[in-house]
Amino acid sequence: MKKIFLLLMLFLGLGSYSQSSMSEIESAMDQGRLVTAKKLLHERVSENPNDAVALAYLGDIAGFEKNWDASMALYKNLIQTHPDNADYSFKYGAALGMKALSISKLQSVIYISDIKKYLEKAVELNPKHVESRRVLVELYVKLPGILGGSLDKAQGFANDLEDLNKVDYFLAQAFIIKEDKGLDEAEVFFKKALEAHQQLASNKKRNNLNYELGKAASDFEVYPQYGLKLLNEYIANFGYNDIYPLEWAYYNKAKLQAALMNKSEAIKSIDKALTLRGNFKEAELEKKRIQQL
Repeated sequence: MKKIFLLLMLFLGLGSYSQSSMSEIESAMDQGRLVTAKKLLHERVSENPNDAVALAYLGDIAGFEKNWDASMALYKNLIQTHPDNADYSFKYGAALGMKALSISKLQSVIYISDIKKYLEKAVELNPKHVESRRVLVELYVKLPGILGGSLDKAQGFANDLEDLNKVDYFLAQAFIIKEDKGLDEAEVFFKKALEAHQQLASNKKRNNLNYELGKAASDFEVYPQYGLKLLNEYIANFGYNDIYPLEWAYYNKAKLQAALMNKSEAIKSIDKALTLRGNFKEAELEKKRIQQL
């Protein structure tokens, strides 16, 4: 995603800023120094309110901090000024979706039509936009029929992924089957996703996939060594673009370590999960189970 933003600087005429300035911002973001990054980004925006790169980064940080209103406002600005940019449409639709999840079901209804509109627009603008298709699969599966939910539409978006990214294709199919028939029925597709990931080109291995597949390995106790490797990579590379909380990564890591009979390391991982989130009931139960091994 960063490369896309840097290319956009050239196309949008934002090259007047020094490269070192953007490098400094990206370095701060990669290192988790978000206060510093925000300060530098706001300085850029104060000098050029149309700096799309800076606005997009600010939207990313606001989303990471779960400030959905701020994130939505920033992305809305971007889709208005750059209506043909698929990534901005996706980001706005995703921010709307996260806002909807943060409020009551009754309140969230007003967001549904725009969520679908902007995610589908991202697909229209970029037919190879994998992330939009994945979110649309889950959206159409989860929505009740009265609000536009449709297994057929979900299946259509899932099928489109087959030629784009096999891992996302298998994960999308697994999600549909899990919601329709249950977790056990979906196991075969989760296994296929894990197998396909090992053959996937490195430039398509998004960090969020590391978590999803590591969790699948943990849930089904398959490919434990590979699942552990993926969770370690997710934790090591965790940053502002990642959507799964670190405590859940450590929780699933502990389960895999326990499956590999590495009790001491499993205890360390589950304790780390509990440090990150004090009232973590699932982790508390898992720690008791591990201690009894």
